[in-house]
Amino acid sequence: MERFSLYEKDNVLRTICEYLKTTNIETQYFDSYFEFLDFFHNIGVFDYHFFTIGAYLIYGWMPTIPNISITQEAINTLNKAKQEEPLNYSDYFYLVKSVNNSIVGASKILHFVNPKEYPIFDSRIKSFFAKNFLIEDIYKKTYNDKKKEINQYLIYKTLCEEIIEMDPFQKIFNAVSNAYPITAKFTKMRMLENLFFSFDKNSK
Repeated sequence: MERFSLYEKDNVLRTICEYLKTTNIETQYFDSYFEFLDFFHNIGVFDYHFFTIGAYLIYGWMPTIPNISITQEAINTLNKAKQEEPLNYSDYFYLVKSVNNSIVGASKILHFVNPKEYPIFDSRIKSFFAKNFLIEDIYKKTYNDKKKEINQYLIYKTLCEEIIEMDPFQKIFNAVSNAYPITAKFTKMRMLENLFFSFDKNSK
């Protein structure tokens, strides 16, 4: 059973379509994005070495010096994600604790490990939903409560999973790919997340 109503998802897609009429998508990170994808794709099995390098790579996108404290449980989480095994709450918790105690950092490394299944989640994503008064559970304050932050990410991830299966989203994907051919190489998950990110960055 789907978590979100058709009305909620249509509102998100309608908002994206309105933005596409007046704003450009964000291309600043495209070059590094595909380089990062290649790096993570070429890792057969994650260990301490690859986890460390991968974590510092993704923090090159962020204005924060990471505090990396890697555990075997977090390494196991990345390997589960790479093998497309479902993650449980504990998996997310171990990963968050290992990557700067941050759901943002955890979501980014998960995305590069498996870009089909894990969207990136950060303040710009939240801002898209907040500015447009869409699905409050995705942007309401969590007050640094890690359980709430993980739950919020899972709500967002579920929304993305449901939207990318909709026919109207495929039309958006095709339109953006035609306008920006490099984005045709995006997974659907990456395309949707980049649209959220772009429109917040370009809105006033």
